[in-house]
Amino acid sequence: MNIVNSNSLGLWILGAVLLLAAWKDMTQRKIPNTLLVVASALALLWSTTAGGVGMSAALIGGVVALGVFLGFYVTGAMGAGDVKLMAVVGLFLGQSDVLSLCLSVLIAGGLQSVIWAVWTSRLREVLSSTWQTLSHSMFSLAGGTWPVQAEPVTRHGSMPYALAIAAGTGAHLLLKFW
Repeated sequence: MNIVNSNSLGLWILGAVLLLAAWKDMTQRKIPNTLLVVASALALLWSTTAGGVGMSAALIGGVVALGVFLGFYVTGAMGAGDVKLMAVVGLFLGQSDVLSLCLSVLIAGGLQSVIWAVWTSRLREVLSSTWQTLSHSMFSLAGGTWPVQAEPVTRHGSMPYALAIAAGTGAHLLLKFW
């Protein structure tokens, strides 16, 4: 049985990219732009093969994933590397999967946030800061203005969100193909 063929090659590449991004994010709190550029090129190249999703579907998937997570960057809830990594995942999976993918990643991120807050003994602080960020964003949007990243009231450290992106993507693909 051949586990790597033109249909699965892109998913193997995506898995390798996600593992490397998660490792870099956990050890350095940064996802290298070089990794993201190379992964984007590979995703677009793979999209044109028989096993790929198609160039237009890949581009739409990337733009939608970028758009969904851009708001989190603007409000300071997520780093730019995480947003770009989600765009790369969207390029690999295409438009048909992108919204359910985003939901899977957000659920994984929420679970990771709670675990991270408990692990660092800062659950109350993190929940308070999250509530303040969300309410500020909602009131800004309701008032007709775009929420601007404000200095957080409390500092509770960064969380390597690439781990949640990898876990959420893995769960999404597992549910899709199982």
